[in-house]
Amino acid sequence: MDCEAGKDKVYGKDSKYMISLGEGPYYAVKSRPVSLGGIGGVLVNSNLQVIKDDGTVIKGLYAAGNEIAEIYNNSYPLVEGVTMMTALTGGRI
Repeated sequence: MDCEAGKDKVYGKDSKYMISLGEGPYYAVKSRPVSLGGIGGVLVNSNLQVIKDDGTVIKGLYAAGNEIAEIYNNSYPLVEGVTMMTALTGGRI
């Protein structure tokens, strides 16, 4: 209703950012982020190709997310969802 009226009565959002979602159905999911990460993990290069200890690429093998926790420099990520960034970005790459 607020979108159609062009005025956010609750949060005062600028109308240029208001986009109506139209009619449903809508679904909601309750989620809870948790600290899930690792120390170490698979070594990868900047293209997320898995590499051997000698730095050579294992052809056709890629890794992302918690599997490449090495990017955290052997320290456990303390912020919930931080490794999700590497999962999403890695999947895109």
